[in-house]
Amino acid sequence: FIIPKLKSGVNVISERFDLSTKAYQIHGRQRPDLKPLLESVNRNIITKKPDLTIFLDADVSASMERMRKQGRELDRIELENIDFHKRVYAGYIRELKKIKHIKVNTGGLRGESVEQTIDRVCNEVLKIVKKFFKL
Repeated sequence: FIIPKLKSGVNVISERFDLSTKAYQIHGRQRPDLKPLLESVNRNIITKKPDLTIFLDADVSASMERMRKQGRELDRIELENIDFHKRVYAGYIRELKKIKHIKVNTGGLRGESVEQTIDRVCNEVLKIVKKFFKL
């Protein structure tokens, strides 16, 4: 899907990419034995990397509380325990050090207010995307 779109001149926006796989499967699930397999797949199958990575940064406990307040049904990943989510977060932070990225604070970090509005976060992301594409 991605390669044909890129070849036709379309910009592709993805919610997740290989960074998420590393964070959840290797770090969250504590499976460092899978790292060589994932690296091989990335080298041999994934021929394009994102030009821009935006990390929506939030305190793990604040994020979980936010999900609970939404009142929607949580999926199997969201239902994992807090230690799993802390490992995922730590994995993201570790992996982000290896790539160019921009962090957007979505709230709850360093004891600040948990409530950041969706509009504020969306506007911040939109500003970053517009600057990147020189719009």
